[in-house]
Amino acid sequence: MNQGLNLSERFVYSACRASFLSLWSYANPRGGPGKELCDILVVLEPDLIVFSVKDIDVSSAKDPAVAWLRWRKKAIEQSAGQIYGAERWLDSATHVVRSDGSPGLALPLVSERRLHRVAERKWRKCVRRKCVSLNCAICFAL
Repeated sequence: MNQGLNLSERFVYSACRASFLSLWSYANPRGGPGKELCDILVVLEPDLIVFSVKDIDVSSAKDPAVAWLRWRKKAIEQSAGQIYGAERWLDSATHVVRSDGSPGLALPLVSERRLHRVAERKWRKCVRRKCVSLNCAICFAL
């Protein structure tokens, strides 16, 4: 397993490796010279699954609204930006570039591929300490 992964990335990569996705999973593929494309890329022709994994703690701001805004910017908006950037790079790529720079699987033709975006995030404590709803996106944890 790639040693450059944080705990959350290792969790997602291990799940891919333990499933039928094991032959098509790439941890921290490159999107340019020395630049990480995404956290996990799965190439299962014609499908591409792009994972962006964020392990962001909630800030210690006294105001929960401020803490939520800071967490959202770091965890959700940066993750979405990484995924859309990966999508743009993949539109001009012909194969996966592994984290060590070596070529991986050939990518499906752009006209045939289906792209799936997965933004996974993990947090250790709830922003809303009084939250009681199981549907509260803030309270879900892996």
